[in-house]
Amino acid sequence: MKQELLKRLYDDEDGFVERKPENCNERELRKELVAFANSVPEGLYGVIFLGVSDDGKP
Repeated sequence: MKQELLKRLYDDEDGFVERKPENCNERELRKELVAFANSVPEGLYGVIFLGVSDDGKP
């Protein structure tokens, strides 16, 4: 699992991976969480990396 998360951290964002910077506002984060809850098919999971820029760097 750890290796898969590290790979996803540096891969491009897609329907299952999102990155939000440390200064992300609460409203934006809530919007992203709801979008994931509504769009990721049952049995699969999405990952939201917090405190990470779009290029995968902290």
